Amino acid sequence: MSVDSNKVNTIRGILMGVAAKEQTITYDHLSKLVGIHRQNLGVYLNTIYQMEMEEDDDRPDVTLVVVGSGKPSLPRFFDGNQMKMDDWTTKDLRQYHNRLDRVYKHYDSTN
Repeated sequence: MSVDSNKVNTIRGILMGVAAKEQTITYDHLSKLVGIHRQNLGVYLNTIYQMEMEEDDDRPDVTLVVVGSGKPSLPRFFDGNQMKMDDWTTKDLRQYHNRLDRVYKHYDSTN
């Protein structure tokens, strides 16, 4: 599947805006906003992740703001691994929340 660079930029902008507000967004909500089927978002999020890491090794992963709709709301991928709800350990959860806080601080709109 090829990625539309305009959609990549749109999604990236949305994620940065969500992070600046210290919020998360569900896959379903994001897919409706950009008109991409939920199952195809992974290709776009992966592209954004790669772009972010190539531009700045120290930049936090903004794609962490995209979460599932379950409780607790968590991302589907973490540290390059696909994660199911039962896969999350206490350590993973702590690391995720620490990294999400880092994303929020990086994109904080008050800075």
